[in-house]
Amino acid sequence: MIVENPVYIRVGDVAKLCSICKTTVWKLVKEEKLKTYKLTGGITLFKRDEVLEYFNSLTSCSKTNG
Repeated sequence: MIVENPVYIRVGDVAKLCSICKTTVWKLVKEEKLKTYKLTGGITLFKRDEVLEYFNSLTSCSKTNG
C-alpha cells in the first residue's frame, strides 16, 4: 500500500520534498526550526504539514522582503 500524502515522513523524505540534503534537515532540527517525533530509538519522523509550513513561510518572507 502506497500512501500519497503521509502524515509523518522520514528524514530522507523531508530532504527530497524540500530539495535539500539530509545534513541540512538535521541542522534545522538542531536550530529548532523543525520538530521531530521519535517512533523508536532509531526512527525519527517529521510531520509533513509542519515541514511544508516551515518552508512555505520562508518563501513568503523572501517574496515580502524581496
